[in-house]
Amino acid sequence: MSDPGGAGALMMAATIHNNLGEPKMNIRHYRKHVYGKELLYVVGDEGKALEKLTGKMTVSPSDLEALRALGHTIELVHEHD
Repeated sequence: MSDPGGAGALMMAATIHNNLGEPKMNIRHYRKHVYGKELLYVVGDEGKALEKLTGKMTVSPSDLEALRALGHTIELVHEHD
């Protein structure tokens, strides 16, 4: 089924908007293993903004992929154990 005004259209519009020269974020994150589970934390002001937006301190791999699809760069800065 088609979803002409749904999330896909919104993502496409955001991607086109970013391709017109809008500033993109460099999303820096680190991985931390807690009780055998890998957690991803975004650092800096971007991390604070994403936490405010999502209500979560961590992001998922699919969150990072969605941000990459919107034209932002994703950078692993270091890992914690």
